[in-house]
Amino acid sequence: MTTSEKVKVDKVTKDVCRKLRERLDECLKGLGEEIGMNVVSRSGTYSETHFNVKVEFAVFSEDGNVMTPDAEAFLQLCQFVELKPEDLWQTFESRQTFECQGHIYTIIGMKPRSQYSILGRREDGRVYKWKPEDVKKLLKR
Repeated sequence: MTTSEKVKVDKVTKDVCRKLRERLDECLKGLGEEIGMNVVSRSGTYSETHFNVKVEFAVFSEDGNVMTPDAEAFLQLCQFVELKPEDLWQTFESRQTFECQGHIYTIIGMKPRSQYSILGRREDGRVYKWKPEDVKKLLKR
C-alpha cells in the first residue's frame, strides 16, 4: 500500500492494520517535524469492519528527550522511591540476571501502580520494568 496506489479495503485484517499503521507513522513523523513535537501511533484495536489507533503528541525536554506520560510520572513521583528527578535519562548496566547481563538501560519513566515501576529502555529499544530498589543498586546508590 503506497501513496500512489488506490486500494479498496473490503475487510480489515491484521495485515491491513499493519500497512495502515506504517503509512500513518510516516504521516505522523512529518507532522511532528512540522510542529516540533514527537507524534507517534500507539496501541489500537480492530475488527472486520474498523480499525482504531491512539495517537500520542509529546513535547521534547530541553535535552531533546521525549516527555511521555511515563517520564512525567517519574519526575513527579521519583522521590517516593528514593530516586531523583535527574535520574531520568540516566543509564545503568545490569549484571543481575543471566538474561540481562551486560545490557545498558536508560531510565525513561515510571508506572506508579506497578511493583516493577521504573521503566528502562535497552539499547535495542525494548522496554523493561524494574523494581526501584534494583535501579538504585545499579545506579550505585
